[in-house]
Amino acid sequence: MPVRIGIIGCGAITRRAFLPGFAQPGTEEAKKANPYYDHGGCKNAEVVALSDVDVEKAKELAAEFHVPKTYDDWHDLLADSQIDAVCINTPNHLHAEMTVAAAKAKKHVMVEKPMAGTVREADMMVDAAKKNGVFLMVDQTQRFWPMHEVAMDIVRSGLIGRVISVRGKMAHGGPRFWSPASTWFGRKQEGIHGAMFDIGIHKLDLIRYMLDSPISEVACFTTTFSEGIDVEDNAVAIFRTKNGVMGVLEASWTCNPRENTTYVYGELGNLKLGHTKEEPIFVEIAVPDAAQNRDIPPGTLTAGKYVPVIPTRSKFGGPWQHFVDSVTSGTQPSPSGEEGRASLEVILAAFRSSSEGRAVSLPLSRKG
Repeated sequence: MPVRIGIIGCGAITRRAFLPGFAQPGTEEAKKANPYYDHGGCKNAEVVALSDVDVEKAKELAAEFHVPKTYDDWHDLLADSQIDAVCINTPNHLHAEMTVAAAKAKKHVMVEKPMAGTVREADMMVDAAKKNGVFLMVDQTQRFWPMHEVAMDIVRSGLIGRVISVRGKMAHGGPRFWSPASTWFGRKQEGIHGAMFDIGIHKLDLIRYMLDSPISEVACFTTTFSEGIDVEDNAVAIFRTKNGVMGVLEASWTCNPRENTTYVYGELGNLKLGHTKEEPIFVEIAVPDAAQNRDIPPGTLTAGKYVPVIPTRSKFGGPWQHFVDSVTSGTQPSPSGEEGRASLEVILAAFRSSSEGRAVSLPLSRKG
């Protein structure tokens, strides 16, 4: 029997990512995925219900993707005994309440990033999942990009030596570029924070995933260029890890064309992600012969330049397949609630730094 899924929130991410992501591979529904979220569909899953305060929007999506049930009240969706797992794709300020309620209803949960507005809320979500014996996964999709998985293997192989510093930037034209109808992004009461919270956390989670040491200190500057919003639309943070790696993280809602880059600098080489479409990973190696002794992914190595072969699909099948596989196999998904909390904590520390004008050490208090 397939894992039966209910989705709360019928905005752009549900239309472009989740519904195609859970669709059967090869179907027309699976082919509707936005290119950035196209993992080819998912086996052994069925979306059986949608919920949105705008029930007509839910009904339109249900008709398009052949979903049998719709609800205008998310509580009713959680009460549906035919649902095994729930995806929460709502404005940020609702994530914690809905996740805790879903866990109490004995539903496995996949929640959109950022998972919560505070460390305390994140802890409540993690605790609720544990107490009720369900899995909690945070939708940090960049971990599942094949090029990022290959980059992870390269860094961990030791090819570029000990990591010294990293730089990550994620930028585009903002919510109006991504989802023009979703005006809540720019309102602090619903979005909580802006660009760093919305897209910077994607890059931060990827950087954390690559490094083998937790971030211990962060400093950040934020500003707002756009009119009509009360959250930041640009932010730059610097950080360092417990083992001394230094980093820079940039997030912007006002940059066109879009950018999604990660640079990792090591003692023996440099790795650049998102270098060009033709070479999504570009690695320069100071000692090319050393590559012969490393377990690195297949690729071409010429005169200190290494270009790996990028698979067409994530080794986990993508985030939606991974979530379903976790439910069916009874194994913890990644990123788990605890991992999502760790990334959230760094971002919240960055905002505290910006507001207080000082570097902030981690961990934060559970009250934060």
